[in-house]
Amino acid sequence: MKRLYFGLLLSSLCFYADALLAQVAGNALQSQQKSQRYYENNDRLNAKTPTVVWAGSSGTTADFVGDTAVTLNARVMMNVTADSYVAMLGTAQIAENVEECHTLIDRRIDAFLTALDRLGIGTKDRYVDFVSQVPVFEYEVEKKLFSKTYNEVPRGFEIKKNVHIAYTDNATLKAILTEAAKHEIYDIIKVDVVINDLEAVYDSLRHTAVRLLGKKADNYRLLGVKLSPNRYQSVAEHIGSVYPVEQYDKYTAFSNPTLSAVKRVDLSNVVSAPKSQTVYYNKLPYNEFDKVINPQIIEPAVQIYCHVQTRYILKP
Repeated sequence: MKRLYFGLLLSSLCFYADALLAQVAGNALQSQQKSQRYYENNDRLNAKTPTVVWAGSSGTTADFVGDTAVTLNARVMMNVTADSYVAMLGTAQIAENVEECHTLIDRRIDAFLTALDRLGIGTKDRYVDFVSQVPVFEYEVEKKLFSKTYNEVPRGFEIKKNVHIAYTDNATLKAILTEAAKHEIYDIIKVDVVINDLEAVYDSLRHTAVRLLGKKADNYRLLGVKLSPNRYQSVAEHIGSVYPVEQYDKYTAFSNPTLSAVKRVDLSNVVSAPKSQTVYYNKLPYNEFDKVINPQIIEPAVQIYCHVQTRYILKP
């Protein structure tokens, strides 16, 4: 019986060259979401109070001081590197019947799991997720006296399964991808970043923001603005995070022909060579924040932020 193998090759993924990218992105990369969630969430918070944005500023919400109200803002962000990762690898198999399809895909996955055992990745750090089982159709020609009819008929089945793998460092990921390719598993669907103690990070950001608000209040008191905590004070807070997969931008390499070539060639007939396109990690800009904790990073990080806004209603 004829066996058909299917591997979701995806142009071989530029396997080794893209290994570092896969650490935080994977093929499910959606760079169009870059930082949009952060700005939308903060716009909703800003809409609750009157604000002033100074001309020529980066767009950060300024403090508002009026005759009856004083609004102070503190935006703090922290770059947090991952404690661990969960990679999702996709695999698929086509065969002429369901039994053979299950046998072939399980054989590949079982061999891959055995390789993971040798890498020290045990059963608690991996999971096989059954995704789908669908028929595969072909066209069958039905000849008539004056015409032909093409009918879709089932000719086999396709089964898809995903393998979830937890790991903690880049060296392990490279070994995982190498073993996956040996067993015809090529599709890196995505890599989730895991932070073990988000609560501690949020507490640190919140405390820093409150401290910054205290300093701002002290500075306004020096200007004669009477800020009393007992006078109708209200507080709003927004906390959130932006993960690396949301912060990848597309980049196309650019180059011009040499000057000597320009002099010799009729530019109206020039056909430009295709330029290589890639993606790169583009973190949130720091000029949107009053303070950035752990600002210098090399590895793409989770950017966790806290915006605290306090408003004093002054007695007339």
